Amino acid sequence: MTEGSYGRRMTALAAVITFTFAALITRLWFLQVLAAEEYRGRAQINRVRVVPIAAARGQILDRHGHPLVTNEQAIVLTVDRSEVEDEDALLAALSEVLKVPAGDLRDRLEDPDYLPYQPVPVWERTPPQVAVYISEHADEFPGVDFQMVGARTYVTQGSGPLAPHLVGSLGEINAQEVLDPSFTGVLPGQLVGRGGVEQYYEHYLRGDSGWQKLEVDASGDVLGTIGRQEPIPGNDLVLALDAEIQQLAQDRLAAAIGAARKTVVGENGAYVKAPAGAVVVMDPDTGQILAMASFPTFDPRRFLNEVTPAELRKLYSPGRNQPLTNRAVAGLYPPGSTFKPFIAAAAVKAGYADVSGTTYPCPPTFQVQGDTSGTVFHNWSSYDQGSLTLAESLIRSCDTVYYNFGYDFYRDRDVRGENMQQQLKRWGFGGETGIDIPGEQEGRIPDQRWKELVHEQWPRVFPDDIWFPGDNINMSIGQGDVLVTPLQLASAYSAIA
Repeated sequence: MTEGSYGRRMTALAAVITFTFAALITRLWFLQVLAAEEYRGRAQINRVRVVPIAAARGQILDRHGHPLVTNEQAIVLTVDRSEVEDEDALLAALSEVLKVPAGDLRDRLEDPDYLPYQPVPVWERTPPQVAVYISEHADEFPGVDFQMVGARTYVTQGSGPLAPHLVGSLGEINAQEVLDPSFTGVLPGQLVGRGGVEQYYEHYLRGDSGWQKLEVDASGDVLGTIGRQEPIPGNDLVLALDAEIQQLAQDRLAAAIGAARKTVVGENGAYVKAPAGAVVVMDPDTGQILAMASFPTFDPRRFLNEVTPAELRKLYSPGRNQPLTNRAVAGLYPPGSTFKPFIAAAAVKAGYADVSGTTYPCPPTFQVQGDTSGTVFHNWSSYDQGSLTLAESLIRSCDTVYYNFGYDFYRDRDVRGENMQQQLKRWGFGGETGIDIPGEQEGRIPDQRWKELVHEQWPRVFPDDIWFPGDNINMSIGQGDVLVTPLQLASAYSAIA
C-alpha cells in the first residue's frame, strides 16, 4: 500500500466519524430543544392516570314521596393486584371469611375491565364484622382494602320488596352495552338497570361519573393524588304508584293464588294449579298505574351480588313459571268473558245492538244457519235464559247473545271489512299501551291476514288459511286465537269507566 492511498483512506474514515458525531449531536439538539415540549407532554401523560368514580344512583319514590328504592352505605371489598404475591392464598383466605367460593372471587379479581393500578371490587356488601376482622389481620390479607359506596336497597313490606317487576333490578353492564352510545360514561363493571323503570329511566337515574387523577411512577405505583372531580348523583324518579295500594295488591294476589290452589275441581278431585296471576290498578281519569303486581315474583336484592347460573335458570324456568316475567304487561291470555263489554260496544256502533231496551234471546246453544258441519256453540248454562237486554246479557254473561253478534260481523265482512277487529283495536287491543317500562307485548287480534301468515309458517298446527264464521264467533266471547295483556284490559275498562 502506498503512503498516498493510506492517507486518503484515513481521511475518509475521519470524515465518516465526523459525520456520525454531527448527526448524533443534531439529533440530541432536536430532542432536547425543538421536540422538548412534545416529549414533556408525553411524559406527563405517562405519569398521570385517571381513575373514574361512579355516581350514586337516584332514588325511586311513590306518588307520595315514600321510598321504594333508595341507596345505603355498603362496604365494598377491593384488592390491589400489584400488592398481591400469592393470589391463591389470598383468595382462599377471603373465601373462608366471606363464605364465598374462591372461584367466584377469582372471576371478579381477574376482570379485564380494571386497569393494573386500579383496585378491583371483589365483593359488595361485605358484612361489617368481616371487614373488622380483615382490618385487624391486615398482614394475612395483602392488598385488601374497603370502600364505602352507595348501594341499592329495596323497601320491603309484608312478603317482600314492593313492585319488583315494575321497579326492576340492576346488573353489570355487558360488553355490547359498553360500546352503545346510550351508555356513554358508564364504567366497566358498573351496574345498570335491568327491567322496569330502572332500565327505562337508566339515563336519568345513573348520574354522571367523576374522576380522580393519580400520579404514578414507571412501575405503576401510585405516588399521590393530583386532582379530583366529584361525581354528580342521578335524579330521583317519582312514580304514579301508591305504595299502600301496591302492598294491598301484592298481598291479595298472593292470597288469591293460595286460596285457588286449595280448591278442588273435576271428578278426580284434583286441585287447581293456579300457576300465576297479575293485578293492575289504574286511575281511569288519568291512566296512571297505582299498583301493578305479578305472581310468581322475585327479589331484586338477589342481583346485588353476583347471581349464579343455577339461580338464573330458576328465574327464567318455565317449570317455575318464569318469576322474572311481568305478567301484567307481558302475559298473553284469552280474555274470556271480560271481552264482552267491548264486543257489545262494537255491536252497538255497528248497529247490531242498542241500549234502548231491545232484548236478545239467550238459548243454551247456537248454530250458524246453513252450516253443514253440524258445529254447535254452547252457552255456559244448559237452560234457556229467555230474552235479555244488552245490560242483562253482560250481567248474566250470556255467550249465545255474543255468538250472534260475532256472526253478524262475519256476514257483513264483504261490505264492511273486518269491522269487529277494527273496533277492538280502537280499544287498544292488539297494540302496546305505551307504558314506560320495557317488555310490553302487543297481544293479538287475529284476522284473515293473520291466519294466512300462521298457516304459511306452521301448516300442521294451522291447517286452514281461511277465516271461518266460527273464528268470529269464538272471538266474540274472548276465546279462539285472541290474546290480551292484563294492562290492555285495565286500560280498556278505564276508558269505559
